[in-house]
Amino acid sequence: MAERIREQAMSLELDADRAAIGVTCSLGVVHATGTPPNVQSLINIADEALYEAKRLGRNRTEVRSLAA
Repeated sequence: MAERIREQAMSLELDADRAAIGVTCSLGVVHATGTPPNVQSLINIADEALYEAKRLGRNRTEVRSLAA
């Protein structure tokens, strides 16, 4: 689903002062199995994945797996 969102964002263009601006996005996703830890832990892991996506070149999805 995250990849579909990213691809849809890339199909958008913003019109700013008669210039088209392309849209990209980076996403951090957590795939948790079992009983996940608290919500804040999930947010922290997703945030780490997001910053890794940006570090690796942006406009990408990074997924972290969490077995609980």
